[in-house]
Amino acid sequence: MCRLKGTTLQSSFRDGDVILGASICALLQTCPGNRNPLLLPNVTLGYEIYDSCDYVSNAVEATLKLFSGRQDHVPGYRCTTKGPLAGFIGLPYSMAVLTQIYRYPHISYGAQDPVLDDKTLFPSFFRIVPNDRSMYAGFVQLLHYFGWTWVGLVTSDEEHNLRTSQELRAVLHESGICIAYFAVVSTKYILTYVHVPRVIEESKASVVISFCSHLSQYLKNLQMKSGEKLYSANEGPIRQYDIVNWVTSRGTVTYTQIGSFFPFAPAKQQLIINQSDIKWNHKFKQAPQSICSESCPPGYRKAQRKGQPVCCFDCILCSEDEFSNETDSTNCMKCPKDMWANKMHDGCWNRTLEFLSYEEVLGGTLASLSILGSLLPLSILFIFLKNANTPVVKANNRNLSYILLVSLFFCFLCVLMFIGRPITITCILRQFIFGISFVLCMSCVLGKTMMVVIAFNLTKPKSSGRMWLNSRVTNTLVLVCTAIQVIICAGWLAHSPPFEYTDNKSKMGIIIVECNKGSSVAYSCTMGYMGVLATLCFVVAYLVRKLPGSFNEAKLITFSMLIFGAVWISFIPAYLSTTGKYMMAVEVFAILSSSSGVVACIFLPKVYIIILSPEMNKIEIKSTSK
Repeated sequence: MCRLKGTTLQSSFRDGDVILGASICALLQTCPGNRNPLLLPNVTLGYEIYDSCDYVSNAVEATLKLFSGRQDHVPGYRCTTKGPLAGFIGLPYSMAVLTQIYRYPHISYGAQDPVLDDKTLFPSFFRIVPNDRSMYAGFVQLLHYFGWTWVGLVTSDEEHNLRTSQELRAVLHESGICIAYFAVVSTKYILTYVHVPRVIEESKASVVISFCSHLSQYLKNLQMKSGEKLYSANEGPIRQYDIVNWVTSRGTVTYTQIGSFFPFAPAKQQLIINQSDIKWNHKFKQAPQSICSESCPPGYRKAQRKGQPVCCFDCILCSEDEFSNETDSTNCMKCPKDMWANKMHDGCWNRTLEFLSYEEVLGGTLASLSILGSLLPLSILFIFLKNANTPVVKANNRNLSYILLVSLFFCFLCVLMFIGRPITITCILRQFIFGISFVLCMSCVLGKTMMVVIAFNLTKPKSSGRMWLNSRVTNTLVLVCTAIQVIICAGWLAHSPPFEYTDNKSKMGIIIVECNKGSSVAYSCTMGYMGVLATLCFVVAYLVRKLPGSFNEAKLITFSMLIFGAVWISFIPAYLSTTGKYMMAVEVFAILSSSSGVVACIFLPKVYIIILSPEMNKIEIKSTSK
């Protein structure tokens, strides 16, 4: 018969009606339950206890000896005169596998492997401690309590430790704790005792969770790369759900309980830590850090490092108009349109509204010039009406002069539409009043120029064009030219009218409130048509500037159109190179300058004659003047 070679194990035996087998780390000298008359009456409880010295191989050896009933155990046979074997008490997982083959009851006082809960594989296995899963929550809460999110995991190659560490690894990952390394110490390969400590020392993780009881003393003496001593939570103390602090002094290790974990208590009451009882390494006055990346403060967002765990990230400053008001924010939020992000990007401030305002110096000055300028053509109109029958006023169609002065009055006043906060109605009115007023002004100037040409031609012998000297001709010209601009503006209004627009991109912290043209094509047509009329006025006036006669205003019109053209040509680059209220100020200045040029060149000389040189306002003088 073949037999397994036996091993001498220290044991204690007491015979009885039934035998209780055990493989534990210390021998029991008495059995209290056997002396209690209320337990197992009339039954003598015997025991056969082996000291496994906490070695799996010894526990398996002891289990086989209990099966056979002999010191030289025989697999598959029980040869003994002892009482029948009632069950087992023991710790290792491998022992439970053997006892369940024969359906022996097995009571474990420390086995925590969750797989032992499977009653299809272990139908007669019982334990007096919870499984490892209830311990995982304790690990998670302890790590979160100290802010340790970057930890190492070391385990032996035993089946139970490998399975437990893998399950704990998954639990830690789900709770936001990252594993810096996962090292396995093999009892078969001595090189792992060199490689694994090297991995621990080179890692930046300051916390290691170990499931290697035989490495405990060595691990505690490791010096971490970060300069901190290893803090290890493993085997004995943590299995009791007491949280202990190992304190090494002169080569001896003492345990100090610093807290407890109650897996079945309410969530906020499960973990209790007494920080005053903790004794850290003498180099540190507080808990060491064990993180892969520092927390991102408000104003930053986390950017995951490619190919690394979620605990490893970079902190990126929120971009313009974005903010984050939480630590470790994963995203930056956009500020509302009327607000902007402050310098720290941890909040939003109200933006400053920018537009050409009456309250500021620039806006107030331009508004004052507009009002004063509008009084000038109004005053001249009053003077002309009072002296309507004088030669100066009657020359070159006084009705055109009246219309021209009225149009200039509106040209000055339309400036007020460009000042103040823009709204849709003012955006529409400012462009239409400006465009129509200036075209009416240019049409009247063109009419006056044409009157000079017609009047001069009538002075030639045998001239038959007296019918063209009728005021209806010039009035029709003014009406047609103005009607074209009205049609352009009406099409603009119907297709894509101007509207209020807020620009929060051009300037940091400032919202520019302005008018959007609606249609750049329509705006260009309006300005282009006005430019065509001004050019036509200038060309005609320039051609007849040297014609003799008392009706010749061509020189005055030529000068006024030169000023008008110079102003609006310089307006284009200035307008395109500015933004916000300064863009409006440029346009307002162009309107005021060109309007003032027309008034000054065409009407002020006549006002001078009427008021200061009345002797020149006579038909005789006018007829002999050259």
